[in-house]
Amino acid sequence: FFRALSKLMEEELRQVRQMPCVANADFDDSGLFKFVLKGLGEHQVLCCEGIYALLSDEDVTLQPGSLRDIVEQVYALKSGAEHIRKQENAGDISSDPSMESDFYQDESMDSCSALSRDPTNAPSPLLKADVELYKTVFGQSSVKTDAHPNLDTMEITLEVPLPKSLDELTCNAWGLESQCPISIQVCVNLSTYTEHYQAPKFKCFQSTRHSPVAAQMQQILKTLCMHWPKYPQEDDPQKAVPPRTQGFLVQVAEYVCHRLPTCSSFCVNCDQRHVFNDGGMLKPAVCARDLCAFQFQELNLGTDAAEDIAADAGVVDMLVCFAQAASKSHRATDVFSPFPQVVDPENPKKLAFSPANPDYDKLKLVLSQFPSVQYLSQAKDHKDLQHRVSRAHRLASPLLQWIIHSNRSHILKIPDSKQVSKMATPHQYLLVTAPPKQQQRFRELKAQYGSKFAFHGSPIENWHCILREGLKSASGTKLQLHGAALGNGVYLAPEAGTSFGYCQGGYDGRGSNKAKNQQREDQMAPSDAAQRYLGRNPLCLALCEVINKDIKDCGWAWVTPDPEHVITRFFFVFDTDENGRRHMDTARSFNVSHGTNLEDIKKALELNGIA
Repeated sequence: FFRALSKLMEEELRQVRQMPCVANADFDDSGLFKFVLKGLGEHQVLCCEGIYALLSDEDVTLQPGSLRDIVEQVYALKSGAEHIRKQENAGDISSDPSMESDFYQDESMDSCSALSRDPTNAPSPLLKADVELYKTVFGQSSVKTDAHPNLDTMEITLEVPLPKSLDELTCNAWGLESQCPISIQVCVNLSTYTEHYQAPKFKCFQSTRHSPVAAQMQQILKTLCMHWPKYPQEDDPQKAVPPRTQGFLVQVAEYVCHRLPTCSSFCVNCDQRHVFNDGGMLKPAVCARDLCAFQFQELNLGTDAAEDIAADAGVVDMLVCFAQAASKSHRATDVFSPFPQVVDPENPKKLAFSPANPDYDKLKLVLSQFPSVQYLSQAKDHKDLQHRVSRAHRLASPLLQWIIHSNRSHILKIPDSKQVSKMATPHQYLLVTAPPKQQQRFRELKAQYGSKFAFHGSPIENWHCILREGLKSASGTKLQLHGAALGNGVYLAPEAGTSFGYCQGGYDGRGSNKAKNQQREDQMAPSDAAQRYLGRNPLCLALCEVINKDIKDCGWAWVTPDPEHVITRFFFVFDTDENGRRHMDTARSFNVSHGTNLEDIKKALELNGIA
């Protein structure tokens, strides 16, 4: 990581030294960033823990950014002050401090009036043409420009409509508003535009809403222009750059529209394909490479755990419960997949947990000491949350972050009014695992062959893996627990009671298996079991939609050989206490083939916005 960081700093220094206003730039032995601006003298900047301070009489604090960003800020400050001083000496203006602030108010001016003040920084004709081309393609109100002649830069905000393949549920999972365009702010050189040695800078956002996918698109555009003015040669068609037939700005928008539907196939940090489970899940994630794991944890990429706990503590409780069950299973080496990749908070150069050297005993120990999510949800703020988690174990906080952010499925609690009423349990969730490309393919197959609904039951320790890698055909693999009498494929059942029997240790409606129930209870953290949102001994069942093609149907069980013909729709959680068993007794006879039950499912799908 530090070799990569050193290489990055060398590249930034090279770019700064090429700036027309810079005579020299370097770091001294004490770590101070020193640079000489032509006609404006030498300046020193202290960079410490994300704070950039200009060491001068004014003690100016600068906005964080690249070295070029720092130099541009100092140049704007010093050149502006020098401009005022010269005019005061010439008697052109008064020494009124308000006059100095007017010098920086380019933002309040339109582009034409701002440009007219400084003819030496006239906009590139190609830049003007590209802006007009963008308006022609996306509409007159789809682009805004803001010129800064004193810095010879222009900020261009592009409004890019979301691809039609992104439905409302996917947008919700990605933190996007389905009816709102994504905004791309492009900062370019005003006079030389795409011919400038410095690559354009990008910011991606959507309204004021935080979206991890918008942040990923910003990283993707940054990676695209890493070797500016050349684009990287890509063999991957999903990363192919569209031709610049309608200008650079249209090319950027088309590239974003091309990359968005498949962004979950790539690491949110390095933009490389995921090493495992390429493109098979919905939510974007950091890849398994060590550098990306470090940057994710140490540089705080991604959302904070406090936000997730506040949003739905029940879902976080479920994720922790599944991880604890998998770690305590006698099949932990098989079912705890993927294994965590967590940086040691006391030694950032070392991985506390690594897939390359998995320590299941250590993982089991840390997870067994996790405080309850109910207790964590009572935290006043982020600092209080960190204190509560870290007090349990020094590795508990980064491991909790990993558990939350490694989940690649979208799990959303269904309000009571939109639930599948005949399934009885109050713990009902929308469960979406398929990425947009797979969902689109499913819709096409559904239109051609039709679809059915069926249940899938699996032991609690399996769900940690399922939520991250999707439903798979376990037939003939080390994950297989039961026979494969109907052949290889994903096993499903039209009746909930049948799938209950495959939840291993759960109540199957024909009497409880005390030995297996005891084993399941032993998998729960004993100190937290009574404080779970989902009960002491949860049992899980998924309701899936299946393409009506090549299904092997023997009545009580179905097998579909192609996992991509199965999409999860609903997720039901039951407890095996006395009250939970009553719920299961009610749900056990739920058969998706019965007309009224099918109507109940379709109504719930419609109410939750699923076509």
